[in-house]
Amino acid sequence: EVMSVKGASFFRALGAGNSYGASARGIAIQTASPDGEEFPVFKQFWIEKPVMGEDKFRFYALMDGPSVTGAYEFTVNVGASTEVEVRASLFARRDTYRVGLAPLTSMFEFGPQDPPDKNNDFRPRVHDSEGLSAMLANGEWIWRPLNNPGTLQLSSFTNEVPRGFGLMQRTRSYENYQDIEAQYEARPSVWVTPGAGWREGQLTLVEIPTPNEYNDNIISFWQLRDPLRKGERMDMTYKMTWGMDAPFRPNLASVHSTRVGEAETSKSRLFVVDFDVVDAQRMKGVEANVSTTSGKVQNVNVKIDEKRNRVRLSFELDTAGGSTAELRALLTRVGRPVSETWLYRWSAG
Repeated sequence: EVMSVKGASFFRALGAGNSYGASARGIAIQTASPDGEEFPVFKQFWIEKPVMGEDKFRFYALMDGPSVTGAYEFTVNVGASTEVEVRASLFARRDTYRVGLAPLTSMFEFGPQDPPDKNNDFRPRVHDSEGLSAMLANGEWIWRPLNNPGTLQLSSFTNEVPRGFGLMQRTRSYENYQDIEAQYEARPSVWVTPGAGWREGQLTLVEIPTPNEYNDNIISFWQLRDPLRKGERMDMTYKMTWGMDAPFRPNLASVHSTRVGEAETSKSRLFVVDFDVVDAQRMKGVEANVSTTSGKVQNVNVKIDEKRNRVRLSFELDTAGGSTAELRALLTRVGRPVSETWLYRWSAG
């Protein structure tokens, strides 16, 4: 089994060694809107008879909904990673706002960045995906750890169509999860590569509070800036890659983990971000650029860990009584980036 299509316009796929985790859907309509979300349905399917000896198959789906209908073609290429090529034609039945392309849905209950007293679970972490990764149009790579917030959170990251984005499960050791039944270490990472027909918009992340691991509370998608007008047709293509790893990773230090606690000498919040590197010795002389939208960043430290080939960035955030802060950190050498850009939304709640 390599793919499952069940309910509304949801579907999910498996790469080699994966167990089902994150899902995708044909389209997102009014996600996180106060007017309520709309869920179009794949109501009819057609499948082509596969060619003998080929590791791929193609099927078609008719999507029907109150605001938008559409015709979809899925070409599924099976391998170590399963690639799903999507070609779709959308038709608006009425003026439709908050349209999300290539939506991904996942679950994040808690991870190492959460305080120990947040839950009474015996496991150190519970999530289908741990971060949003994206390669922006200008070549910058970003990594945003996911959160289970106290209130609904919406975040936007770029107004230019990215070269790719996805919900990633990077931590692959059973010891990090300790869950024999759920096998979170085997959940697939899902990467979206935009193709033709994508319009202006913004990369959006929605994080919804959840009390347990049974609710999908993470959604990411490309939200169109302009509505689809009644009678309008939109054609688009994109490719999705499902597997243990992203189809490619930056030739940069990548975020290994994020931890948050309290500073020993003050009531400031302490952030510890570890980056994986190829050769720690070559990272000597790197500098950290850390910024915040509120409060004050202080005591920024960079340490080279040659034993584990990592770089540890630590800093404190004096929140100055604020309730939220958007944090940004980047490792550079001689003014040039040598790491992904780490993004984080701190919230007092």
